[in-house]
Amino acid sequence: YMAPEQILAARPEDVGPGADIWALGVILHELLDGRPPFGASSVSELKAKITNPRLKIPCRRIDPALVPVVQAALARDEDERIGSARELVDRLQEQREASATRKKEQEEAKQREEGAKQRKQEEDERKREAQAEAKSKAAVETRRREEAQAEARRKEERQGLAAQEAKRRAEEQRLAAQEAKRRAEEQDRA
Repeated sequence: YMAPEQILAARPEDVGPGADIWALGVILHELLDGRPPFGASSVSELKAKITNPRLKIPCRRIDPALVPVVQAALARDEDERIGSARELVDRLQEQREASATRKKEQEEAKQREEGAKQRKQEEDERKREAQAEAKSKAAVETRRREEAQAEARRKEERQGLAAQEAKRRAEEQRLAAQEAKRRAEEQDRA
């Protein structure tokens, strides 16, 4: 939990309140990431990592919105570090509120998306039902038309048969009349 300036300071008086902010930053990192910012097998290795300005502080599991706050609390240069515990709390609070706002906006967006998806599904269902109904009506209309055409054909056939029957009877009557005339002529001759 030692700040870089504590490791590098020649005298304890050279270390200011920023070292406490560093320690809070280490604790915050552990709380959010589940491990300290620097792993080391020895104290000398740990001191080297803490004082190395080129070594980035890993924030693997920390919410991306909180990474800048953690990094600001763990700035190796005390002048670039968060200035007070109050400022640290305020920045965390701002991020928490911003995160809550983002989460709320994401939930609202998700609800809007789900609502739009639900409306689309309902609209698609209505379209399918309308298409099925139109198809059913078309099938009924086709069946009616086919039945009407079949009935018209049967009527034509009946009329044709009736006309043939009338013609046959007329022919029988004409033949019967001829036969009667022929018999009458035979009787007149006899």
